[in-house]
Amino acid sequence: MPETQSSGPWQISLKFSFSFGPMTGTATLEGTSIGKQISGSTKFCLEGSGKTLPPLPTDFEGSIQDNETKIDLWINEPLLKHTHFICCGQAVIRKERFEGNWDMPCLDPKDCACDGASGTFELRRLGQES
Repeated sequence: MPETQSSGPWQISLKFSFSFGPMTGTATLEGTSIGKQISGSTKFCLEGSGKTLPPLPTDFEGSIQDNETKIDLWINEPLLKHTHFICCGQAVIRKERFEGNWDMPCLDPKDCACDGASGTFELRRLGQES
C-alpha cells in the first residue's frame, strides 16, 4: 500500500474574466499525497483589476500524474459553497508545470440556473521556473 507523504508545494492559478476586468485566483496546494493523489486545505486569493479579496478557505483534492492533472477546488464561501472548480490540464514541463482549463458548474443548481463559468489555469511546482 502506498505511503502517505507531503505533496510538496504547488501553486495553482486560475484566470477569470469579469465585467470589470480580468482577475487571477491563486492558492498554494500543500497537503498529503498517497501515490499521485493529493488533498488538503488552503486559502484561495483573488486579485486583479485594482481589487483584492480576503483569502478564502478552500479544500482541494485530485491527482498529479507525470503528464496530466485533475484538481477539484471547493471554496468555502457562501456564494460558492454549492459548486466547485474542476481543473484539468496537460503537462507543459513533465511533473513540474501543467496548463489547462477549469470549469465550474452552476453556482447553486437549486436556486440559480446559470450556466456556470470556465477559464484557464496553471499548476506549477513551487521552486521551479515557469
